[in-house]
Amino acid sequence: MKLKRSFVTPVLIIIFLVVLDSTHKDRNDVLIEKLLTAPIAETCVVLGIEITQLGSMIGADDLVVGEQETIASLARRYDMPPGKLLALIVENQH
Repeated sequence: MKLKRSFVTPVLIIIFLVVLDSTHKDRNDVLIEKLLTAPIAETCVVLGIEITQLGSMIGADDLVVGEQETIASLARRYDMPPGKLLALIVENQH
């Protein structure tokens, strides 16, 4: 039951933030922005991937991810745009 709760909570937070910000920005932009800046563990839950798979998805087998790391901070570390890193992760899902 804990897995279900841990999945539902980030999804509800993202939905709330999308609704809250939808008057100011396009919903897709808001969702992408939230995925880029949320803690990586929550982003992985929303995307349905294991955090341990990230390294192979982005071609960095030596990847070490901190607890509060984000897609944006990983992108800075690997010197690439955050949107491109997110696209790599989504494209390489199994």
